[in-house]
Amino acid sequence: MERIRFTVVSEPPEEEEQERECEEVGVAFIRIPEITETHSELLERRLQVLDMEREEVGTLTVSVEGLEALQAIMEEEEEEDAQ
Repeated sequence: MERIRFTVVSEPPEEEEQERECEEVGVAFIRIPEITETHSELLERRLQVLDMEREEVGTLTVSVEGLEALQAIMEEEEEEDAQ
């Protein structure tokens, strides 16, 4: 697991929920090593949201808390890969 993917979707207005479905607007990514290598939680990081043509359509502000839990998961995954 190298990165976390965020999918940004557009929901239809309440009055149109029956006829329309959510539409994918774009995606944003954050590399896990950016979090684990800095040894600090990520607070209010702005990520580019890219559409299917890889053009920027906006930004997404995220915070990643739980650094110790994330590091433990990554260590466990590395141990499993080594076996």
